[in-house]
Amino acid sequence: MFQRTAYGQFLILYFMTLTAACAQGFTAIRGVVSDAETGEVLPEVIISIQYSGFSAGANEEGHFLFKYPNILTDSAVVTASAIGYMSKQIPTKDLDHSKLHMIQLEPAEPIQVMLGVSNARGLVQSALDSMKRSHFEKPMLQNGFYLETAEIINTGVVKIKEAVLRVERFPGEELLPDRMKALKNRQLNLKGHSEKVEAWQFINGPAIAARAIETERPDFLQPDALKKYDFVVDSLLIPFDSLKLYVVQFQPRSANLRGGRTGRIYIDTDSKSIIGVEYELTPKALKEVIGPGLSNVKLTGKSLKYSSQYRKSEGKWLLHENRASVDLTYEEKLDRKFKSDAHWEYRFVATESRDLRRGGVTETEQLIHTRDFKKATSLGAEYWDSYGYLLPSERMLEMQRRLR
Repeated sequence: MFQRTAYGQFLILYFMTLTAACAQGFTAIRGVVSDAETGEVLPEVIISIQYSGFSAGANEEGHFLFKYPNILTDSAVVTASAIGYMSKQIPTKDLDHSKLHMIQLEPAEPIQVMLGVSNARGLVQSALDSMKRSHFEKPMLQNGFYLETAEIINTGVVKIKEAVLRVERFPGEELLPDRMKALKNRQLNLKGHSEKVEAWQFINGPAIAARAIETERPDFLQPDALKKYDFVVDSLLIPFDSLKLYVVQFQPRSANLRGGRTGRIYIDTDSKSIIGVEYELTPKALKEVIGPGLSNVKLTGKSLKYSSQYRKSEGKWLLHENRASVDLTYEEKLDRKFKSDAHWEYRFVATESRDLRRGGVTETEQLIHTRDFKKATSLGAEYWDSYGYLLPSERMLEMQRRLR
């Protein structure tokens, strides 16, 4: 995986970008995270300095770029963690920004126990009630990176949208929604192909990808909705970053439930905090979201999946990353020879989280849709300045090469 020439050449070019980042008051380190036993990469890894607001995510090849202030270079510890693995900690003074760091995480054995949790729904309700003490209550600012890609199967990636987002959150204010603006943005479109997926897309992708449970609770976790789901606690505890997690499986009690979801919730056994959520829409809910299509295009949804991952910072849990993926088929109604299977992905990774001392997003600046993202033909790293971002995947770089 790490020997592919094109991707290796791309990584070499980032040496210059890292040097520039350091000159701007930030240190940037590169690395790739994999399973110590199988060698498989871990794109779900969390890279963070746990007692600060700085964090990063990995691309689908497990490669990450982590930027943090130079002031932390001699005194902090970088942690790589993932659910089901033993975390690894590396002092920042031991990290060389000119090297590619190979980090391997050891799988952690699930713990077989007699849980004695008979009321799984009650456990979920307890976790929701604990959010006021376990999650951030004060207004919070998160800078993060947004990535959206559309891929046509057997063609490749045909559309890319990227942005650095400023998200202001107000957990204690029920009537005050998150406010968001794009600090930097761009989009790349493969002419002759990207138009084929225009019949369906989330034009408000950033709002979907950047939502946080403490300010926008999912529909299925609303008080009236909980009774419409069956919940079951697994007999295994899953390790995560020195914690033990309950895994609560859930599914709708009726297949006809509007907006139904099937998935799991990860809950810390000690604090009862919600650490992660994963779900997939039921067939009925998928039809509700995708719809039948336009007058000339028939749409058939195959799946819609969503996951949220939280991390701890200064004793409180905050959003680290959201992922959503949609698989569907576009079919021309007049000529059924024109049929395309597509895969959409939406990601938001928080790169800096801190108290919000003064709101900076005005009504006119709020990001409503992504149609006006700046047109581009390059995935050049210099565009992001000192902001943190996700490294492009090999699939994205292949699209860039086709644009030239």
